[in-house]
Amino acid sequence: MKFKQTDIGGSDNDLFFNSEYSFPFLHILLFIRTEFCLTLHSNNQHLSGMTETKLKILVVEDNQENRDVMAMFIRGMAVYEFATNGEEALTKTEQNLYDIILMDINLGMGLTGIDVTKLLRQRESYKSTPIVAVTAYSLFEDQKKILDAGCSHYVGKPFTRKQLHELIAKIAADYHLSGTIQ
Repeated sequence: MKFKQTDIGGSDNDLFFNSEYSFPFLHILLFIRTEFCLTLHSNNQHLSGMTETKLKILVVEDNQENRDVMAMFIRGMAVYEFATNGEEALTKTEQNLYDIILMDINLGMGLTGIDVTKLLRQRESYKSTPIVAVTAYSLFEDQKKILDAGCSHYVGKPFTRKQLHELIAKIAADYHLSGTIQ
């Protein structure tokens, strides 16, 4: 099932849903979209072209539907980019300096989110950058392993837009990040 959404800023984005599994979730997404229609930037906006100072977030997520949800949750409050696998995340972090990284732990084939986090922590520019594990792994042992690997925060899937906004605002305050959130 394919839906077309039009942002306030005039850009169009396609959202794809598997109707067999996502139809009830679609109603929630459409409510969120209507209630919080704050889009100022398209998914493909390059960070280097930004003139206003907002937090810069890298979302590392291999699942398209999860990326769509994250885009709707973050849109308007921060500048963001996606990496769809560990290798792409490492490349993007060499090219840009992000304020916060939202890291899926299970990235499918290749590097895991834990692998990427450990590699990022070896870089001087990312030693203290907040890295939030965004994962369905919810056992205490899993959380401990993830945090011990270098993630600074943990948020379990599923989560609400409000929970994500509150976490990002707390991180921005705790780390004295200079970008603004809206």
